[in-house]
Amino acid sequence: MQLENGAVDEIVDAVERCPTGALHYERADGMQEQVRATNTVFVARNGPYYVRGDLELVLPDGSVTQETRAALCRCGASNSKPFCDNAHREIHFRDAGLHETETSAQNELPTLQKLRITLNVNGNIKLEGAFELRDAMGQMIARGEREGLCRCGGSGNKPFCDNTHKRIGFKTVVSEQ
Repeated sequence: MQLENGAVDEIVDAVERCPTGALHYERADGMQEQVRATNTVFVARNGPYYVRGDLELVLPDGSVTQETRAALCRCGASNSKPFCDNAHREIHFRDAGLHETETSAQNELPTLQKLRITLNVNGNIKLEGAFELRDAMGQMIARGEREGLCRCGGSGNKPFCDNTHKRIGFKTVVSEQ
């Protein structure tokens, strides 16, 4: 579909299906994208985390941005960290995106709650606020209100952080020489 040729509802639908949050819209009638009731982190097979909901991203420089969708790097190779730039394809990152269900997956969580995502310098992704974590098959891995996710690509317990980033010297910013 050519967006410029589409009806308003078709354009809105196309933008809202964008998993990365790279596309946004502003409607003249005042209607805006609705925030999902439940914040969801989807672990893509061999790819990024796709996050949807009422998101507050705390970037390594301390700035904060509000989003409804984001694709966050989990291979550690993106040149656009914390966001995915498809570097996982170039480095042939391999992780099935599957994990056994944690006992926390049975917990009921509040809805319509902000998910604060802190992208720690040279470290993990810290989630704070109600969320569901789903694997590459869409199965529930965990529900929680606090978790650390791997973003260096090296954890032995993906998608969870096991502090491998410290051992391997993971850097979120490439220093200039």
